[in-house]
Amino acid sequence: MNTLRGTANDDRFWKELCIGVLASEALPPACLAQPDSWLTGRERAELAKCQASTRRGEWLAGRYCAKGLLLSRGGAWRDWEVLSRRPNGLGQPPQVLRNGQRVGGCLTLSHSASLSVAAFLTLPEESVGVDVVDYEPTSSGFESMWFSHSEIVEMNRSGITPLEGWAVKEAAFKAARDGQSFRPRRMTLSHLTDACYRVDWSSGQTERDKAVEVRIVRTSRASIAFARCYSLARHHTFSQSPAMAKCLG
Repeated sequence: MNTLRGTANDDRFWKELCIGVLASEALPPACLAQPDSWLTGRERAELAKCQASTRRGEWLAGRYCAKGLLLSRGGAWRDWEVLSRRPNGLGQPPQVLRNGQRVGGCLTLSHSASLSVAAFLTLPEESVGVDVVDYEPTSSGFESMWFSHSEIVEMNRSGITPLEGWAVKEAAFKAARDGQSFRPRRMTLSHLTDACYRVDWSSGQTERDKAVEVRIVRTSRASIAFARCYSLARHHTFSQSPAMAKCLG
């Protein structure tokens, strides 16, 4: 597992952002065979809802990546707990607990067939989202279903694929954490510079005093969209950080 943390040498987008990246084949076999050795009871209850073997494997890889990232702050595997379902079974943004106590900060995670990615941020008034998509073709109607004509033109001009555009919106949705349902057509993607994008919402979808900036990092096997949500009073536009992109690649 590759663990990174943004430093003072990186631009504002990456500062204080802790990132974990795990290739699917790097998940230790013992973690698949003996989940009770590193998952809490409530985490195992969430795992039990994953019926398909593929979904179960991706869920375990995602949790291993997230908890491995949190271990950099000390403690043991079962001291940390990551819960993404409410008691009623509905989904929620990942909640982090250590020894049963809530931990401040924002954790986000995503997994595909090839990669699992987690990111953790503890700065006040800011939140983070991530989405990873493997390189694969989409159907002919995918673009028109989820993107406006102007967005399609923007994506073609900036050189991102429809799946990467989807990842930009998904990561932005996770970062906004506004309690709304994911409705991609109510989100507008615009290209800022290099691999940097901004996502805005139509009225009523999220607070007007927030902006979401998204960066795309391409690895050898997948594209990762990282989103960071700021208050507009603190928001600036930054250039892409080659050093961080190279580390993730």
